Amino acid sequence: YERIKKRLPRRWWQALFQQKAASSEGVIFLRDWTRRRWQKPAPVPHSFDELLQSWDTKATDAKGDGASWVVGQVWGRKGPDFWLLHQVREQVGFVGTLALIRAVSRDWPLATRKLIERKASGPQVIEVLRGKIGGIEAIEPKGSKRQRGEAVTPLWASGNVVLPADDVGPWVKEAVEEIVGFRGLDKEVNDVVDTMT
Repeated sequence: YERIKKRLPRRWWQALFQQKAASSEGVIFLRDWTRRRWQKPAPVPHSFDELLQSWDTKATDAKGDGASWVVGQVWGRKGPDFWLLHQVREQVGFVGTLALIRAVSRDWPLATRKLIERKASGPQVIEVLRGKIGGIEAIEPKGSKRQRGEAVTPLWASGNVVLPADDVGPWVKEAVEEIVGFRGLDKEVNDVVDTMT
């Protein structure tokens, strides 16, 4: 199965082998809303009104098809627009999560706010890093994942979300597929959407 999984687009794998079909045009986030892109070279960080990191940690060190991912994103806000500038998405344990946050903080020093969800391993990550890295903020998500996704759809629909072009990094296409495939269901891989909402 692993060989087939690597060759199929994620949406096809979920539909054929996991019985989780989703529209290729999107359910909550429409594919058309992901068309606004920035090209290389990356926008200059100090040109933004605000830069921040957002993190979704995971509960266990489990890896594999059904396991969740640690996702960290760097977002920039300029006027009404929100720019996704960088993302890491890895299946790592607690120690790996700490290393990812340290690395992104080193690489993006102007992203001083670091929002970490107070779920899964978030409380432990916050406790360990709070005295070592500045700007750590524990956040409590409000509402279901679907409600949080629907709450930001006006920004996407109005063109206020700017994503990287596909050639910026190998993670971009996968992130777009997860965003467009998001249905807000339990047991669905939605760590990218969870991080941005």
